[in-house]
Parts: sequence; structure tokens; C-alpha cells
Amino acid sequence: MSSKDNKGLISKNQQSFFYHQKHNEVINQEQIAQIVEAIGAGKYSWACVLLLRFIDHDPSKYIPYNTYNRLIKQNCHVGNSHKTDNLKAGNQ
Repeated sequence: MSSKDNKGLISKNQQSFFYHQKHNEVINQEQIAQIVEAIGAGKYSWACVLLLRFIDHDPSKYIPYNTYNRLIKQNCHVGNSHKTDNLKAGNQ
């Protein structure tokens, strides 16, 4: 299968995922963008925290306490209220 074919399959899968999400309203587009941004930056553990929070699960039940606290400290800076606000919005 060529890379062009792979792109078509990925695109269809993504469209299906977004269609599903739009109707169930589990994760919105902005939250998906934050998860993708974290993955793109190589912050895989943080992406997991975001995903768990956005689907209303407590990350501390899945991630060791010290690791979870370190991730929060590294990624929720006082000066970066945008990410903090988005995290709060994801927990509602």
C-alpha cells in the first residue's frame, strides 16, 4: 500500500473519529488539538493526562502519584493560564 493510500485511510479514520466525538461530545476539537500538540512535542505522558481528564477520568488512578504531580508542575505553569483554564474546562 502506498503512502498516498495510507493518508486516505488515516483521513477516513480521523473523520469517523471526529464524527463520533461530535455526536457524543466527549472531546471537543480544541481538546484534541491540545493532545496532538502534546504528542508532537514528545510529551506522551502529558498527552495521557490530558486525554484522561478530558474524558472525565482521574489520571491519578492510572499514573503513579509522584509522576502525576511532576507532570502537573511541569505543564500547568502559573503564567500559562490558557492551559490551566482548558484543563478546568475539560473536567466540567
